[in-house]
Amino acid sequence: MYKKVNMNLYERLKNAGCEIDNHESDLYFKKTEMSDKILRDYELETMRLEKKLFVSEIDNCWWWDVPFMYTPYWEKIK
Repeated sequence: MYKKVNMNLYERLKNAGCEIDNHESDLYFKKTEMSDKILRDYELETMRLEKKLFVSEIDNCWWWDVPFMYTPYWEKIK
């Protein structure tokens, strides 16, 4: 299970052990039952996010792409 109190989307996914990647500030994470639940919960608690699904050329699996939500990128440029 994952904690969701006071955590952003990236932190929730990381805490739950979801597969995460990024391109600059865009957050990528593998589509699974857990990651879908985390995304759904986050949107219900905060706001609807711009997001899209894509098939990774690396593992041929579905991944979510959520622009501007990769927290380490923003922490690095502070």
